[in-house]
Amino acid sequence: MLIEDYLAHGYDSRSDYSAHEGAKFSDLFRRQRELPFGKKLQNHALNSRLNSEFKKYFPISPYEPIVRNLETNRYWINENLLRVQLNDRIVNIARAIIAVIQAYIDAKKIAFEQFLDEITQIQGADRLDAVEAQTFIMQLVRPNVDARIFEIVSYAILKSYYANTQIY
Repeated sequence: MLIEDYLAHGYDSRSDYSAHEGAKFSDLFRRQRELPFGKKLQNHALNSRLNSEFKKYFPISPYEPIVRNLETNRYWINENLLRVQLNDRIVNIARAIIAVIQAYIDAKKIAFEQFLDEITQIQGADRLDAVEAQTFIMQLVRPNVDARIFEIVSYAILKSYYANTQIY
């Protein structure tokens, strides 16, 4: 959201971001909730969690990603992390970051749709013959399948296997 705000004001091609009044917390919070998979996000990312996680992985960096003013409740992205030296010139990577985030969102959406498709297919598994059922189940427990599918299929197998067994 902070990079979106940065780009919306054209700071990727300007040099006066330090004069920006900053984004309002309420606008950022609303926007993060509008994003795919963002309905349940809380305010932690905008407060200290992102900066803490960043420090964990980049302990010697002199910068933190989020700059905030607690008195005005305004936020900025740390522009020092967006302007990268590439050979003899400075390149602003803000648009590239947005593109990477969008690609991640798209991949998550596709994975979720595949998850729903596979769950729907499971409902019809009882109509398969033994060989088809075994092939179907093997596809659902392959190493690169969504962990939720693996858990559901594993539970179904165990439930079926132990349906008439008493365990003490």
